[in-house]
Amino acid sequence: MKTSYKITPIAFTLFLSFFMLTGCGTTSVGKLGTPSGRPEVAIPNTNIQIVMDDVAAWLASQGKPISETSVYTISTTFTRKTLWVGVIPYKSVFTVVQNGANVSVYGATIDERNGDEQREQTDYDEMQTQLTQIAGFIKTRSNSQITK
Repeated sequence: MKTSYKITPIAFTLFLSFFMLTGCGTTSVGKLGTPSGRPEVAIPNTNIQIVMDDVAAWLASQGKPISETSVYTISTTFTRKTLWVGVIPYKSVFTVVQNGANVSVYGATIDERNGDEQREQTDYDEMQTQLTQIAGFIKTRSNSQITK
């Protein structure tokens, strides 16, 4: 004897509502306590070229090979291993902008499969940590250059 199942309109509505309420796996955009709410640091009393050179030096000191450079950006690639998808290629992009006597460095993590910026809080926090380390590295280098 064959058993057949019918989905009632109420069951279907409840099922669909559950997926709509849970967001089907979507996450919220991260927010930091920076002026833009995104990963950034300000380096006082310097210029773009000095900061670009120092960002490149910091990346080298961390064993992160530079994959691309332009006048205002430096990129490095890395991978993350996930349980569901496997290994995913990403790119960290550091953008350097002159703001008067200061230089701001903005950071973003890009999924290289589709070009989407990763905006989850953990991605923002990780990038902000890197930018803070870069700012400390630049401060240390500029202090050592002044004392020489």
